Amino acid sequence: MIQNIAAENGQVLELDNRSLKTAYPFVKELRHFGLKDNNQTTAIREWLDAKIQEFCKPIFVNIIDDDVATFIKAQESVILPLTELRKATAQTQQYNDENLRYLAQALHGTLACFYHPPSAHSGEATRLSEVQEKALQENLVADLEQFTKWLYDVLAPEMKGDGYFTQQQADKRLGTEAKQHIDFILGFMLQHKIIFKASENEKKYVAPHYLNEKQNLTEQLFLSSFEEPLVKYHFREFFHTNLIAEVMLEYYHQLLKDGKWQYVMWKNKVILYEEENKKKLLLIDFEEEEDEKTNEKIASIRLHRFIKNAVSDEFVKE
Repeated sequence: MIQNIAAENGQVLELDNRSLKTAYPFVKELRHFGLKDNNQTTAIREWLDAKIQEFCKPIFVNIIDDDVATFIKAQESVILPLTELRKATAQTQQYNDENLRYLAQALHGTLACFYHPPSAHSGEATRLSEVQEKALQENLVADLEQFTKWLYDVLAPEMKGDGYFTQQQADKRLGTEAKQHIDFILGFMLQHKIIFKASENEKKYVAPHYLNEKQNLTEQLFLSSFEEPLVKYHFREFFHTNLIAEVMLEYYHQLLKDGKWQYVMWKNKVILYEEENKKKLLLIDFEEEEDEKTNEKIASIRLHRFIKNAVSDEFVKE
């Protein structure tokens, strides 16, 4: 922590160093200097340089030739195997598989490609098959714009409000080149929580953001049997639209099913059941409502108990 002791009126307001050290134990040192004194300014600059060097640690960084990025850009393929990077330069010809992964990650950091291998931590709802995981580890996206179009090709029919599809349906919506990468595409969508598995069979999926927003009369009558909100969360500033999807993923095994592989949920509403009793239901919905203080529209997440079989307080708190 550095304090400039030269005030305009000539008075110095000293900091309470003892209180600062007590309140912020991570403060290692306090220095005082005057910005109007050139000697002190030089001294503090030298002191800062020394401190920066003290905290710097040497790390290994792959040397990335611009030729590698140029090589990727020149490829006609939308998805490129990492092994193809060996053809980029004389240096990359000698790279083993691990070096290629490091290179792809570094290129990803410079926006030359998209490469994000799956992590070991994944919930049941978004768990990848072995084939999908292998595809994501061994390939990178060379043309992100065209790849994004492929994702929309898979989801476009679902934008009408259904939200459910099978791998076979996804395959039919893709062109010849994209079909060859169906495992990469669906694996990517699972990894980034665009979709999740709609059953224990990983070839059936649901896209939460493309579910229907409206309910039919039967559904409306069913939803009206829930109590007034027990808990409300108001978001007067930023609200992440993935929040409802995150709830769906967290309580994947407690989503109320409607049939063999579809669920009782809509784009902004989901029904969970208490693990010990499937008749005890909890409705979670996201709505815009009027702020009582400002009369402006704000985002709100609300939790409702089922009137007939109320869930426990413990489940609501969880």
